[in-house]
Amino acid sequence: MGVTKDEPCLLSGDDLKSNDGSVIQTQGQGMGIPLSGWSGGNHSTGGRGAMVTAEIRQVSDTTFIARGDTNHWVVMDDQTQFGGCEAASDPMEVLLFSLCGCMGMWLDVVIKKLSIPVERILIYIKGERAQEDPKVYTSICVACHFYGVALDHHKLEKVLSRVKEKHSAVYRMLERTVPIETHVKIHERGTDGGQ
Repeated sequence: MGVTKDEPCLLSGDDLKSNDGSVIQTQGQGMGIPLSGWSGGNHSTGGRGAMVTAEIRQVSDTTFIARGDTNHWVVMDDQTQFGGCEAASDPMEVLLFSLCGCMGMWLDVVIKKLSIPVERILIYIKGERAQEDPKVYTSICVACHFYGVALDHHKLEKVLSRVKEKHSAVYRMLERTVPIETHVKIHERGTDGGQ
């Protein structure tokens, strides 16, 4: 059963299954909210330059599923010590994924536009968190690894700076609240682990 973003989000047994094939039942079925019904927002594909809406639904305890205007489900969970079952990444991990994903997608766009012979991008991220609740990130380090042939380190540094300053919305939002350190690492094909 397909659900469009203009219809209420009402899950049935065929909509969402766990890794073992068992049906994930949501609490309060029938309480779905039409994603297009909030504040008369302008909903464009991907939400760029428009209001973005999302529905976050409790599956059980601290397991939640989320869906936005692109109509894809994301599962989030917490550690067992906080009532979760560790069935998925927690929201703070998802935040790091968002940062890397946003930066990586824009790196790919800019690299292709400039015809730089990068064959693959690999991004590693590390976030240091505060000891006390709410345990926010106090620093983030992002290492961007570029694989290819005859890659220019200085040029890729400039590309990364451009992405941070002009393109990555997630980076620009987070840099206002937490220091973000970035690094470029080049892997020539056939050397230094390059493939």
